[in-house]
Parts: sequence; structure tokens; C-alpha cells
Amino acid sequence: MAIRTAKRLSAVFIVVAAGAVAVIVASAGRSHSTASASAVSVDRAFAVPVLKRVARADDTPPANLTRMIAARPGVDQAGIRSFSTDAGRGYVIPQADGLCIAIPDPVDGFGKACAPSASASKTGVAVLMVDPTQSDRATIALALPAGATATAIDNAGGSAVLAAEADNVVVANLSRNTAKVHIAGPSGSTDIPMPVRPPALPHAQPSA
Repeated sequence: MAIRTAKRLSAVFIVVAAGAVAVIVASAGRSHSTASASAVSVDRAFAVPVLKRVARADDTPPANLTRMIAARPGVDQAGIRSFSTDAGRGYVIPQADGLCIAIPDPVDGFGKACAPSASASKTGVAVLMVDPTQSDRATIALALPAGATATAIDNAGGSAVLAAEADNVVVANLSRNTAKVHIAGPSGSTDIPMPVRPPALPHAQPSA
């Protein structure tokens, strides 16, 4: 089980997690807040609905996952909220200097992305994962602010709004034809460009 995350917050990072390629999307900028993790998460919950939801038993990651995705100083452990993906539970992770989102890959790793507090409150946080075994699609997960929407724009200019759960968390599979995802909210907007897809892994040939 493996994950590599980038320490700097900028436009796009590539993360390798157990064979899948995760594209970390984090808005550029810096957070200068010195408030405690709990105070920051409560304040941010008014902008990102999933953080306002009453905690459930499945919001607490197993100990091995906590060490992998939520062990850094400043993480608000009690504020973590989970959501469903095709590969298992994903997590929205508030911390003193921003907001993170993590989703499992189809094997045994996680892709994780973080955004500074100011950016997360305006356009949320998103992570994109490309699995080389299914290179015709990518999985995107977004924790969006209240009133924000995410729209997939294809290479021909067509568009489709990505359906969100009640907590305004979006998990969607994007086709190879997707050019970008546009996030629009009451306080700002941004575009997430799609990366160059990795070549598909060769299928194993049967032995003679």
C-alpha cells in the first residue's frame, strides 16, 4: 500500500499509488491562518457542506489509512468525513492550513489532494485518478462549496453537469474525450484540465 503526496500546493501534481496514476489538483496560493485545526474546520464547514454533516461510524478511517492519509500535524481527526467511490471509501480531510480529499485506487493505494483554506472555500478540492488498466476513463472526486457545481467539458465543446451527492461531493468517471472540468460557485470558479492519459498496460498473454 503506497501513496506519495506533494508538499507544495500548486496547480497539478502527479502521484503514483500502487500502479494507478493520481493527478492531484490543488489551487495555487498560500494559507496564512494560524487558527487551530478545530476552529478552522468549523469555520470552513459553512462553505463545504460535507464538513457540516453529522459524523458517522464510517467517517473514521482505519488506523492503517489514518497513518497514510491523515497523520500530519494539524489534521482535524474528528472533522474527517467519508464518501462512497467505486473502489471503497474516500475521505474529506480538514486540516489547519487547508482541506484535503483522498480516494482509493483499484489496487491498494490512495490518491490525495490538498488546497489552501481560501481556495477550498471558493472552489473546493479535487483529486483525479487515472488507472492504466482502464486508460479510457479517469475518476474524479470533488468536495464542493455550497452552491457550486462541476461540469465536464469535452473536446468538442459539449458539456455535462456532474451529479453531486447531498453533501455536494462529486464522484464521477470521465471519458477520454473530456477536456476539462469547470467548477463554478458563488465565490469563484476554476478549470481542472485533464492530463495526458498514460498508455494502457499490456494484457497478460496466456502461456502456451
